[in-house]
Amino acid sequence: MSDYTSGDSMAKIDRVSRLLLFISIGFFIAASLINTLYTLTGRHDLLFKTGLVFIILFDIFYAVILLSIYQTGKLQITDRLIFLSLGLFAIIFISEIILEINAGTGLFPGIVGFVGLAFGFMYYYFKDDELLSRVMIIVAAILAYIAMAGYPLMPYIFTFGTSYLNSALWAQAFIILEILLVLAFLFKSSQIVADFLTESGKSLGLFIFAIGMIITGASMVSTNLAALPAGLGDTLSAILIIAGIFALIAGILIVIISLMDFYNSVIKPRIHFMR
Repeated sequence: MSDYTSGDSMAKIDRVSRLLLFISIGFFIAASLINTLYTLTGRHDLLFKTGLVFIILFDIFYAVILLSIYQTGKLQITDRLIFLSLGLFAIIFISEIILEINAGTGLFPGIVGFVGLAFGFMYYYFKDDELLSRVMIIVAAILAYIAMAGYPLMPYIFTFGTSYLNSALWAQAFIILEILLVLAFLFKSSQIVADFLTESGKSLGLFIFAIGMIITGASMVSTNLAALPAGLGDTLSAILIIAGIFALIAGILIVIISLMDFYNSVIKPRIHFMR
């Protein structure tokens, strides 16, 4: 580890940041469930309520994924996390299409989402081909992000629709990481270059993800729920403010982790080349 930061200190920061992130996501899921259940009690047609039921299923499955990640003690991109995420996105894209039909806004975003899922599952089909499988998952992330950005803003909770794991830049972080891993594969004949691209990709991806957490946290803290009944609006505002504060703190800590990781894995091993 760095001369400036002990390994024990970095491990503690990592544990605290992950815990705060999980708590933040937990509060976000709670806010979404409360709001969706309240909306479900209103006078809406069957199609709209069906879309809401899928949002509830989304929240429940999201919580299951969160608990699964927490039990592993690590927040890492694994084939299992990708597979669970594809299942989660499938649920929300079903609700998206239903709500798009109900609102008469067109089905393009929802269809884009399912095309993205197809590329996501092709990632596993081409798993033996490292280059092609990574291209597939990059395309999947791009299309999933576009679909989430087009989600109908009802109920209100999906004003954070592009956020996943409470980061507004999850897709950008993942795509940049995968692109650098593709470049590392292409330059694998040069171990120095390949290692540099791989380690840089991990640190840069983590840094961008953390900035996305800060953006999402700030959005949650400043959310205006004046359109909702006073009691419900105040309750949801309080929950989202708590979620946002935890996301902000976790995001700042993960920025620190990413910078220290970049120093330890990219700069420090190459200092003697710079002298």
